[in-house]
Amino acid sequence: MSTINSAAGGFFARLDPDGSISALLLRLSVAGAIFANGNTKLFGWITGGGVEQSAAWFEQLGLQPAVALTILFGSIEFFGGLLIALGLFTRPALMVVAAYFLFTLIFFFPNGYFWLTAGPSTNAGRWTVVWGLAVFAALIRGPGRFSLDTKLFGK
Repeated sequence: MSTINSAAGGFFARLDPDGSISALLLRLSVAGAIFANGNTKLFGWITGGGVEQSAAWFEQLGLQPAVALTILFGSIEFFGGLLIALGLFTRPALMVVAAYFLFTLIFFFPNGYFWLTAGPSTNAGRWTVVWGLAVFAALIRGPGRFSLDTKLFGK
């Protein structure tokens, strides 16, 4: 087993010696999911009905004012995802998204958290945990070499 681990570790160390490729993949994964949710809430481009349908869901959950919160949360996801994907102001964008996920987690925790209850909040908790941890990992890792932050600011 240790030979397999050594061989695999050596391969990946040569593939991504400074961790920039893994930082890029992590950043793009997080950004893609967040951006898609923002699109759905604001414009309905991917799977939703835009602000109207998202606000109706928020009202069902008891979040008020539903339209304003839909626009706020959709904007955090849409613009946060865009900035994270580009690697521009990466850590500040990740911090805003992390705060949003923390709010979401606190809100959904009493409503069944993972998949323990039926209704409009059935799966939101588990995905908040998964993507929240990915956001936290990206925040720790930083934007990496393949980012506008590095190109513009040398970080």
